[in-house]
Amino acid sequence: MFKKYTKYEDKINNELNDFQEIADFEAEKSDLIVVNYQEKQRKSAKIFFIFALVVIVLVIITLIVFLSWFVSTQK
Repeated sequence: MFKKYTKYEDKINNELNDFQEIADFEAEKSDLIVVNYQEKQRKSAKIFFIFALVVIVLVIITLIVFLSWFVSTQK
């Protein structure tokens, strides 16, 4: 009688182990997706920061050129 239950217990343990392996794999895969997403966000933030700096420098240069032209035409 106990042998029969032991057989079912082994089956249940095997299925639980299989399920745990699948769950571990899915968790690892989702962690990789999150890390990949964070790296993409970091890269796009860096590109945006560089773009913003270039725009600010161009605006300052344009302002300086315009003001120097405006002052030279006032004389």
